[in-house]
Formats: sequence, C-alpha cells, structure tokens
Amino acid sequence: MSTFGYTVAGFGAGADQGPQEITVDAIDFNGTTSVVRYANNIFQYIPAENADPHTDFTHTISFWIKPETLTNFDTLISTDAYNTFPSNEMRFRSTGQIDIGYNGSNNSNVRIITSSAGSITTGSWQHIMLTWNDTTPTLYIDGSLDSHSSIGNGTDITADATDATDFGQRFNDTGGYDYDGCLAEFYIDLNYYTNTTNFRSTAGKPVQVPTPISNYFYLTGDSTTWANQGNGSAGTQTLTDITDCADSPSD
Repeated sequence: MSTFGYTVAGFGAGADQGPQEITVDAIDFNGTTSVVRYANNIFQYIPAENADPHTDFTHTISFWIKPETLTNFDTLISTDAYNTFPSNEMRFRSTGQIDIGYNGSNNSNVRIITSSAGSITTGSWQHIMLTWNDTTPTLYIDGSLDSHSSIGNGTDITADATDATDFGQRFNDTGGYDYDGCLAEFYIDLNYYTNTTNFRSTAGKPVQVPTPISNYFYLTGDSTTWANQGNGSAGTQTLTDITDCADSPSD
C-alpha cells in the first residue's frame, strides 16, 4: 500500500531529496465483467475550465495504466449515459490513444482531449496526467508533454455530481467497450498547482502525491483494499470481479 504525503524540495527534513518513490498496489480488470462503481460522479471535483486560475490554481487528473489490449472505445471510466453517450469518459482507441472527455447532457457542449497517435501502448505501465489552467489543457504521458488535440465547443469536462461512475466499462455496459488491463493510483485534485514531479520520479516510479488545498478524490490499493483516500466523497463503492494486478508501476 502507498502512503499519502508530500515532500517539497527545500522544506523540512530530507527535503533536498524531493518527492520520494513509494510502493503502490494495482488492480486488474478482466475486459468482460470487471467494474468498480461509485454512486456519484467523481468528476464533480473538477471545476469548469474557465475557472479563475488565480483562485483555483491548476487542476489535475493523474493515474497509472497498463492496458493489455487497445480496442476502439474500450472504456477506463464513464459516468451515467444520456441515451448511449456517457456524460464523462476516459476511453482508448486502437490507434494507441486515450480520450478524456465530456459529452454534455445531450451529447452537446462536447469537449474531448485526445492524446497523440501511438502514445498509449500495451503490456507496460504508463503514467497519464492531465492538467489545465483556465481554458488550456496540458497532457503528460510518462512525464513528457504530449501533442494532444482538444476538440468540441464545451467549456469544461465537468458533469452532474449525482451521476454514478463506472471504472472498467462504458456505464451500465451499453455496447460492451470493457477495459482489459490494470490501474493504479487514480487521483483527482480540485485545487492544487502541480507538475509531473509530484507524481512520477525521474526513474519512472510513483512518488508521494501532494496534499491538496481543497477536495480531492484519491484511489489506491489492491483488490481487497482499493478505496478512496481523499476527502471528497463519490458515495458507495462496489467492486465486481476485480483482482490484483500481477505487478505495479513501483516494481
């Protein structure tokens, strides 16, 4: 299990070493029946993209993935669907890309951020981090800036806080699109100015994540202990057919 904390370089005992690597666990989705469900929308902790950066700082999503397959629209996370369109989703493409998007309440006000072709690979751990300040999203993959695209007329990737959230499938498994692979250290921060070194060391390992100023949603653990360690709540958690991943990004 990981520990929660943060060492700021230049402050405190041992601070000259910066953020330290930590041991983490990971969970495995089987690509057919595995799902982690929350009663409410985890994306409620993300403010509108046009929020005042002087007040709200930079907002962050950070997580580790290890896909076993990449098929069009295999879904890592989605929230309640309007008709067949999840209001929020993170999904993969067979071209080695990840979409992070908001489809609105009626597939309108759409905003989708898509990583560059070939940026996502199978069989190995990758660190994904999306930050944005005001209306400018920035995507990092394995600590390097990705030349992502951002499309649609939407102003944010937020949604109704009462929408339920599924990890591992399109919500309610509408049309399949199940994620086959592992996940570790999923983190949404409402109100913290951050950078990749807060989450990933120069050796490519997880490091202690920063303590945020306001609400945050932080999932970590193995199949037995996987739970939210943050102070934001997404309601009841239910795990179905989740197993331990054979390895983790800290191995």
